[in-house]
Amino acid sequence: MKRMFFSSWLFVLIYFVLGNTINRAVPNSHKFTIPSRGVEYYEIIVPANAKHLKVVISEQTEMINLAIYAPGKDVPSSKNSTWSNLSNWRKSFQCNVNNPKPGIWRIKVEGSVHKGKVDKIKTVSGVLEVFIDGVSINCTQSTQAESNSSPFPIVNEYQFTI
Repeated sequence: MKRMFFSSWLFVLIYFVLGNTINRAVPNSHKFTIPSRGVEYYEIIVPANAKHLKVVISEQTEMINLAIYAPGKDVPSSKNSTWSNLSNWRKSFQCNVNNPKPGIWRIKVEGSVHKGKVDKIKTVSGVLEVFIDGVSINCTQSTQAESNSSPFPIVNEYQFTI
């Protein structure tokens, strides 16, 4: 009985120690929920002499578009979409920029649920993580949604009969 009690407590202790270590590994991850065809912008400050900028989305519940914009630009420096790999779209995906110039960069996260499924799927969620030179950094949600038009092609859907 003592051995079983000891092993139970040991299991609980290991669980909490490892769980806390994993949570501390990426403390700046940002959980988001947006409308199924909605858009959210985030801002990060890239310091001078940065060598690599990486933005990762994981744990997404539906299709998502991701784009990174350099300061003052309306064309993305990097973009990616879960549409590019339909067979494993729930796996994490990323955008990368080498030698980013210093300043305020914008990240665009866009829900891309098919129009035919919007009535059933109301929201898209996931986890956004940003790394500069391999170090996790914090991002802030932007309130300026009017700039940076969609970097992904707009698909016109037409009904027809044969």
